[in-house]
Amino acid sequence: MTYGFPAARDYTVRMDQRKMFWLLASAMSVLAGLALPLIWSLAATIPILVMSWWIVYRSDWL
Repeated sequence: MTYGFPAARDYTVRMDQRKMFWLLASAMSVLAGLALPLIWSLAATIPILVMSWWIVYRSDWL
């Protein structure tokens, strides 16, 4: 419902991307926390964030 306002659409897309990034990162972190010991789940946090960033922002999947 932006009706020709490209700035409003860009803002909406950015907010959707941000929400999807945090949803994906949180879900994968919870799964890692349940499946791995504490040290390994903490070490897996950075690759999870990088993978979430790539999926949401760099790939054209979303």
